[in-house]
Amino acid sequence: MEDILLIQAIERYLDGTMLPAEKAYFEEELNLNVERFRKSDEFIETIHYIKKYQPNAKSILKYFDKKFTFDKKDALDYKINFRPLFFSKEFGVSARNDAKYYRFFYKSQDNFYQIKTFYLSGKLQSVGHTKKLSKTWSYKREGVYTEYHENGKIKERGTMQNDEYLGAVNEYFSNAQLYRQIFYSEEIEKKVKIRKCLVKQVFDSLGTQLVIEGNGKAKEYGSVDEDVIEEGNIKNGLRDSVWIGCYKNGKLCYKETYENGKLVTGISQTPDGKEGKYKEIQENPQFEGGIRSFYSFLSENIVYPENQRLRNQQAKVFLKFAVEKDGTIKEYIVLNDVHPEFEYEAVRVLARSDGKWIAGKNRAIPVRVWFTLPIVFALN
Repeated sequence: MEDILLIQAIERYLDGTMLPAEKAYFEEELNLNVERFRKSDEFIETIHYIKKYQPNAKSILKYFDKKFTFDKKDALDYKINFRPLFFSKEFGVSARNDAKYYRFFYKSQDNFYQIKTFYLSGKLQSVGHTKKLSKTWSYKREGVYTEYHENGKIKERGTMQNDEYLGAVNEYFSNAQLYRQIFYSEEIEKKVKIRKCLVKQVFDSLGTQLVIEGNGKAKEYGSVDEDVIEEGNIKNGLRDSVWIGCYKNGKLCYKETYENGKLVTGISQTPDGKEGKYKEIQENPQFEGGIRSFYSFLSENIVYPENQRLRNQQAKVFLKFAVEKDGTIKEYIVLNDVHPEFEYEAVRVLARSDGKWIAGKNRAIPVRVWFTLPIVFALN
């Protein structure tokens, strides 16, 4: 067991939240490696760290959830931790009671990792592959990627390269009827890589073809939200002229005008009648005053970990967090492996910025958005 995993395992073992299968494996691992752990500087630091922050250990260690999740066989074969990771509807890391999905990682024979995500019912939700494990909550997909409806029928299938589709992608209704075929390509224009997405075919659930070879009037489902139906013209594979999005009850959600695939203007309406105008569909969250103000805030509030300063250690901590509709921030996740003291300070100082963020928007309506920022610890 890696020492960085031990920090969490000990805490769960002590507070009684460790699952029975994991507890048995943990005790076995501890017994087999007790001498190594006793002689390990990292282990001694781990124990010291937990003791130092014991009053807050549970909340702190929540942010240190760095373990990769494997099935039980792999856990024994590769001597790593075993437990599923749970996700919300938006694929944010979630508590078990609030989850809609869970995930396991498997080591394959060709040095790839296979990732399987399941509905809570136990039905397969997706299968993907990656060359390198990053964090439990996400991975860079490579090769064939497949999503499934909960009834077991294929929902979406295509080939990934560096976590982006390339080539043809087929999408299906839950009755196995082909719904849409999209073609993704990459071109270099003025030394800049440009991704292009062309709609080739669209069908309704009964098999009637609405778009043929990139031209026709399409009806699309769920590209904005599961409860929204979009209708408009496709010309040469791109959206063109007026597109209307409506809730399933027929009430207007948005009206947009496109020219050669580019949005010209749009107006949206929430279910309770609030309207918003926009020229970009997605607006990212931002710190009040902009990114420079954010880094000024960091420099004024960050406290360099003294132990790391004495050792001349530096770090860059990548933090992912959710900016809620009201601008509050939640669910801090550390994306890279650095010393726990750097992680703790990065989370602490980011938490102090709560209330200073402007929410992201989708079609002028505030929405919950995941955001990633680096926090740098550098010695002058």
